[in-house]
Amino acid sequence: MDKSNMIIDPKLCTGCACCQLSCSFAYSGAFNPSKARIVPEPTTSIVFTDECIPNCSICARYCAQGAIRHLEKARV
Repeated sequence: MDKSNMIIDPKLCTGCACCQLSCSFAYSGAFNPSKARIVPEPTTSIVFTDECIPNCSICARYCAQGAIRHLEKARV
């Protein structure tokens, strides 16, 4: 997945799993971490699976800590 439009700061991640749960609910209709397309690993990394949709940004929208941010592409 092209993550060039995402800014990730794993140091801000607290492991609350809001990003993971919102992703799983959006795409499977259930709050099930195993159905998510993102895996938060607090203070080390935030991993996106191959199924992640580049411009979705649901994970960024529900990250209360600001560890994930989605950059809008500039319109020309």
